[in-house]
Amino acid sequence: MLIYVITDRLSRPDLTPEAMIDAMVQSGADMIQIREKDLGAGALQSLARRAVQGGGPRVFVNGRVDVAVAAGAAGVHLPADGVGADDVKRLWPGLEVGVSAHGIEEARAAQRKGADFVALGPVFDTPSKRRFGDPLGPVALQAAARAVDIPVFAIGGIDATNLGSIARLPIAGVAVIRAVVGERDMREAVARLREAAA
Repeated sequence: MLIYVITDRLSRPDLTPEAMIDAMVQSGADMIQIREKDLGAGALQSLARRAVQGGGPRVFVNGRVDVAVAAGAAGVHLPADGVGADDVKRLWPGLEVGVSAHGIEEARAAQRKGADFVALGPVFDTPSKRRFGDPLGPVALQAAARAVDIPVFAIGGIDATNLGSIARLPIAGVAVIRAVVGERDMREAVARLREAAA
């Protein structure tokens, strides 16, 4: 199961953004997403390039195709209601495109537009996703994962205590923020997730 870790520098005031990126790169995660929506293009590109040059995980930039391309990132992650994956692929066919989805129809729409994968959720309750309604839960996650032919990453409230309840579902992995970035030792946090998924 792949571990996809998403940045949140505001939750780590004890770390500089650069130190947070370094810890994420060294955490053992398979993929990381630079998701700092309030940063300008220059600062965002600097963090993305640092992550790319750190080696290891594939790097994605949230919502900014220009920054992803300039930084040499593996891809970009788009919102469900934003620019379509097909538009991105038309101009940058080598760029991987992930898309957020909050149910079966959005996941299917992302697949139709050429997304390489979807991040589907929230699966469990999490403050950052409450505006999207009630959590999907494992049953709805399973139904959505079976409704598409592209990899599905579960997102929303996932940590080592509940990962076991979805680990056997037909998903490619999990996307997390607090379960890794919010922990003092990010490498240990990723290891706990892998153990919970085993």
